[in-house]
Amino acid sequence: MSPLVSSSATLKLLMNSDIFIGAVTERAFIEQDGKVLMVRHPQGTKYGLPGGRLNKGESPTLGVLREAKEELGVDIVVGSPLTVAEQTYDDGTPHYIVIFYAQFTDPSKPLVLDPTEVGEVRWVSADDIGSLPLYPDCEKALKIHFKK
Repeated sequence: MSPLVSSSATLKLLMNSDIFIGAVTERAFIEQDGKVLMVRHPQGTKYGLPGGRLNKGESPTLGVLREAKEELGVDIVVGSPLTVAEQTYDDGTPHYIVIFYAQFTDPSKPLVLDPTEVGEVRWVSADDIGSLPLYPDCEKALKIHFKK
């Protein structure tokens, strides 16, 4: 859930918008040289995987491709799902998060971050899991991947 959402009324408005499918988020698990790319929202305090809410009319695979391009300015290849998580908003609405393995189409291309979406990028190893503030779904994915 976005740290900018401050009330359940605002959340319901966002979830019922004409653009988003509010109950589904897709994320990209991008590993390179034994480390995983994590991002922090400009106003956020926790790290997560790149991704965001699914737009109406797109599949989760197309959604994660779009989100990577918007947030990181690069193209990715989407692989198989790593995990699916379910969370519940304060008003009881279920929210589903699909995390896909992914890789850059061109690993030499530099990231071009959208400053409204990404405040910081960090490459995280298995040893970093306990020391960083992480979103629960992303921490779960890291633990599954690194078998911790």
